[in-house]
Amino acid sequence: MPVLRLAGPLLEIRMTPDVLPDCNAPMVAARTAHQALRIPMQWLNNKVERSARGVPHYRIGHLVRFRLSELEQWRDRHAAVIAPRLEQADAATVVVSPPPVATDFNGVNWHRREGLAEIFVRRHSNDCRYSARQRSWFVRTDQGWHRDDTLVVFDRVRGICREAADRARTEQARRWFASATTVAAVERIARLRADAMPAGEGSAQ
Repeated sequence: MPVLRLAGPLLEIRMTPDVLPDCNAPMVAARTAHQALRIPMQWLNNKVERSARGVPHYRIGHLVRFRLSELEQWRDRHAAVIAPRLEQADAATVVVSPPPVATDFNGVNWHRREGLAEIFVRRHSNDCRYSARQRSWFVRTDQGWHRDDTLVVFDRVRGICREAADRARTEQARRWFASATTVAAVERIARLRADAMPAGEGSAQ
C-alpha cells in the first residue's frame, strides 16, 4: 500500500486575538479578498507580510485561503495603515464620473443579489465592462478604456449594496446587504451581465 507523505501540515490556521473566527463563512483566494476588501495583494500573498501584519488566513496544503468576514474585522482595526496605500492607488487613474441616475429601485427585486447586480449594470454599463477573456473589469476614462486596477467597480457595487442596506427594514438585513460577502457576490453576478467589451476595445490596457 503506498504511503502518502506530507511536506507540511494539511491545515494551518493563523488568527489574531482581536478577530472572531467565522466558521460558517466560505473561504476565498487572495485575489477575491483583495477585490472585495481592497487589502493590498502583497499583504495577502507574501508569507512574511502576512505574518508581520497578523493577517488572518488558513493554509490548506499548499493553498492559502481567507474568510472575508474575518479579514473585514482585521482590516477595520488596521484602517489607518491601509487607507494611505489605497489613496495612492486611487490617484493613479481618473475615472469619468457616471451620469446622475435615479436612486429608486423600482421594477427590480433589490432584495436579491441578482437584482442588485442588475441595478449596477443599468447604472454603469456605459463606463464599466467585464472581459471574460482577460478576466478583468475595464473602466472608461478620459483616455479611453483601461483595466480597473483601483477597484472602481467594487466601490460602485458597494455603494449600491449600501443603498439597499439603507432601505432594509431589519438590522439583520442591513448587515447582510453591507457585508463584504454580499458585495463580492453581487460583483461576480454583474460580470455575467457586463461581459461585453466595446467594439475595438478588446486590447485595452
